[in-house]
Amino acid sequence: MAVKWGRLCSGVWLAVVIAAFWWAALWPVARRVGAWGAAPQEAKRLLRRGKTDERQVVLVIENGAYQAARPLAGGRTGQVWESPAGIRLVWIPPGEFVMGSNNGDDDEKPVHRVRITRGFWLGETEVTQRQWEAVMGKNPSVFKDCPACPVENVSWEDCQRFVSELNTRYPVGGGLVWRLPHEAEWEYACRAGTRGDYYSGDGEALLGALGWYWENSGGRTHPVKRLRANGWGLYDMHGNVWEWCEDWYGKDYYRISPVDDPRGPGSGEERVLRGGSWSSSAGRCRAAHRLFVAPLKRSNSLGLRVVVGAP
Repeated sequence: MAVKWGRLCSGVWLAVVIAAFWWAALWPVARRVGAWGAAPQEAKRLLRRGKTDERQVVLVIENGAYQAARPLAGGRTGQVWESPAGIRLVWIPPGEFVMGSNNGDDDEKPVHRVRITRGFWLGETEVTQRQWEAVMGKNPSVFKDCPACPVENVSWEDCQRFVSELNTRYPVGGGLVWRLPHEAEWEYACRAGTRGDYYSGDGEALLGALGWYWENSGGRTHPVKRLRANGWGLYDMHGNVWEWCEDWYGKDYYRISPVDDPRGPGSGEERVLRGGSWSSSAGRCRAAHRLFVAPLKRSNSLGLRVVVGAP
């Protein structure tokens, strides 16, 4: 009996020592992220693999418990990140593409090669009314009866306030911020490796399967993700609502645009929008088409899609 009791005590003592060792090793992580019991398996796996650097892993804490963990330094093409803001974003890898078109207006020329040197996360869909209201506390849309429809009737300035609020409430860290896409990033992501007017190719025959425009919209916006995604898993890149970009508009900017990561002119009077809308002709929904509007303009066809990336 004494021998068994001694073995039991030794086992308990060994277990205590092992537990103390692991607690000492994991306490800095546990203190930062909350209760282990509430952590999803993916978060545990990432942490056990040593991915505890805040530049690599975003740890989202809501009500004192883990909700998500994702590596944000990069990813595989089309990988989806469930952000703490309730906005799903898709990883867009670095790469090269041919920007512009000979089928469109003069400001789409010359067709030129662009290199995106840094990957970024782009909204899987346009920002919805539900997502906007959750951040800003009100819904400015004209078509208010549809929480899953894209928010509209927002100006470029309104969108800047929205991303500023995202950065305040849901800071990403690691040198990444919430912002609007640059014009070159938008077209690169829309094309997803294709070269035609639409990511389905040239011609309007298949546009109705990709986006809501004048011919099929019924005169209003529609819930996101109802039509076909492009090759990188992005929805409604053609139609539904125009999407504000970060850049100032310059009619002749393509003639002087740098090859690497163009950011548009340093100043101007209008900002760029891309993608077309529910009220647009098919031609204005092309991947290369550029719309330019004063940054204070609001309309029931103007919305946004957000990026998490380098400033």
